[in-house]
Amino acid sequence: MPENPAADSNAQDDLPTDTKLTEVVQVSPRSPASLDAGAQSGNSALSIEAASPLPTKSESDDDVADENTAHNNHSDAQPLSANLSLLPRCWAIIAPHALLITGCVASLLMGVSLGYLAFRPAAVESSPPVSSEPDKASASSPVRLFATTHRRNELIKPLFPFDLDQAVVDLGRRLFHEPALSGNGRMSCANCHSLAQAGTSRDALPRGINGQKTKFNPPSVLNAALSFTYGWEGRFATLEDQLDDPITHPDKLGSSWERVLKFLDGDASYRAEFIESFGGEPSRDLVAAALASYQRSLLTPNSQFDQWLAGDESALNSDEFGGYHLFKKYGCVNCHQSEGVGGSMFQKLGVAKNYFESPSDPTGLGRFAITQRERDRHVFRVPALRNVAATAPYLHDGRAETLEAVVAIMLEFQCGEPVNNEDVRRLTAFLKTLSGELPDTRAKDTGN
Repeated sequence: MPENPAADSNAQDDLPTDTKLTEVVQVSPRSPASLDAGAQSGNSALSIEAASPLPTKSESDDDVADENTAHNNHSDAQPLSANLSLLPRCWAIIAPHALLITGCVASLLMGVSLGYLAFRPAAVESSPPVSSEPDKASASSPVRLFATTHRRNELIKPLFPFDLDQAVVDLGRRLFHEPALSGNGRMSCANCHSLAQAGTSRDALPRGINGQKTKFNPPSVLNAALSFTYGWEGRFATLEDQLDDPITHPDKLGSSWERVLKFLDGDASYRAEFIESFGGEPSRDLVAAALASYQRSLLTPNSQFDQWLAGDESALNSDEFGGYHLFKKYGCVNCHQSEGVGGSMFQKLGVAKNYFESPSDPTGLGRFAITQRERDRHVFRVPALRNVAATAPYLHDGRAETLEAVVAIMLEFQCGEPVNNEDVRRLTAFLKTLSGELPDTRAKDTGN
């Protein structure tokens, strides 16, 4: 509609007089001669001042000649058939090219049909019946399929399990819970990475076999296989490499590979299991392979957020979705991304504001302790955030006791944003949606 009706009315008044429509008349297109005759005789009170689009010069000349003939010879008759109607004229133009046009139309219809047949089966096969729940998008609904395609651009990716040898995984599970691997025969890997506590410890700095506190807060073993390096300082490249540290470090299990292999080789059940799983006797490489395989099985897929990534609009409520919006707005997703929602890069702790009181703080050296490069001071491996709601306390030193506390620290020291309770609440609500299904451990943390 026009924004100013009055202005539009004035615009009409300003039109040239030859284009104004004095009165609308329904005129039969088949009686122009009669209308002209009536108008010329002055018997008609009707007049038409707005003409139809002007004809071409040749058409105008023909029409004048036809009308003159009609007035001279048949003043009260219809136009002669020589003045072809629209349909015969169109047919006269199309007829010479009818075969070509027919072929083009047939080819177009055939292409559309083949395209439909090519894509229709795949869509049907991947699309179960639409859910009857009004507030939930089913796996087959157009909304879900569109959302799934659109969310391929999200920096956070859903989890998919590894293809693992179950016999090797079972052997690794047994070794993970075996206290005989420690120096005193009383501790196992599960002491600091309890699966009942989301793969970590409730202690900020747990104690080793001799009661010493560890240097760092142990990260969760759940989804650890998704990290690009291991250890807060990134000392180890693979899960197999990092096993040297917990087994031989005096503040952890305090054992040695010689002791471990002597025990395993002397245990008939372990020896038989290694031969069955690997076709060989226990060795350092095979022990590392079994333990690493078990850790690769400890993925936690199908979180609420994974379901949202798959297109389920109802998976997140307004607070959780609002928290994800803030997570992206403040740039958290730039570091906490990919399948693990972190664990894929190094970053300085204290980007926006200095986190450490002293640059020589031994717990805050980060990668500087390895590289001796000043630019690596206070730089750590970015922790993964899956199941983060259950892995308190937080940070490399375990200083943050709650999820709300670590979110506030990140807002202040990493993002340089003022901390407010509403942002913390929504960000925390989002982080809780990253908790997935716990793996089937089949064995309790007792080594049985």
